[in-house]
Amino acid sequence: MPSQLVAARLLDDFAVVRAARLRALRAGHAHLRAELARLLPSWSCAPATGGQTLWVRLPHGDGVSFAQLALRHGVAVLPGATADALGGSVHRLRLHFLLPPETLTEAVRRLAAAWAEYTPGPGPGRSSLRGFTV
Repeated sequence: MPSQLVAARLLDDFAVVRAARLRALRAGHAHLRAELARLLPSWSCAPATGGQTLWVRLPHGDGVSFAQLALRHGVAVLPGATADALGGSVHRLRLHFLLPPETLTEAVRRLAAAWAEYTPGPGPGRSSLRGFTV
């Protein structure tokens, strides 16, 4: 009986809890998309239609090798290939937007630093994880 009373009380407040959660998710979603557009404009990601993650498409390279480099910059990201049984998301990452805005900003700043290192091009300190055979 006590558990039923607690459940009935929680259901009375469910609309309030749900509305607060939706506001937080929408704010995190908007913040992460804005930071990605500001610091990583070559990356593309459509707005999420549900869930708690953005699917980001990298302009080149692959999610697995970039995720390894991002980890060395202090950010763990999920390569799309690990979440796609058909293997069609090799060039994608899944980024969740559940963290506070300041944490998301720092994460994107670190991802941008990793991307600057990953992107091939002229200049010192630039490298990629692309291998070659000798």
